Amino acid sequence: MRVRMLFRTVILAAVLAVSACENEDAVLNTDDAYTEIAAAINLKANECGNQPAYPLIIPISPPEYGVRLCGLLIIGAQCPFNDYPVFCIEMYTRTCDFCDVPILNP
Repeated sequence: MRVRMLFRTVILAAVLAVSACENEDAVLNTDDAYTEIAAAINLKANECGNQPAYPLIIPISPPEYGVRLCGLLIIGAQCPFNDYPVFCIEMYTRTCDFCDVPILNP
């Protein structure tokens, strides 16, 4: 149990370090984003034996850091895997002009 908590802490620290250093304007091809998120979902679904009953729709040209953050948080989520991490919303904050998520987009 402690190893799992340490693993999650290391992943979260790595995500924060990488996201702070990356170019926030970098975007991914939508197909690449779907592939990356689908791999994370399949990995977690195989580990937990279930997955959310609704799809995660990726916006067109999502920000790279949002896709990476979402994928890593899906992999690090606890079982049962019933919902996507709330930070997966970050993919949408740079793709629409009227989105204002003050916690995620200061």
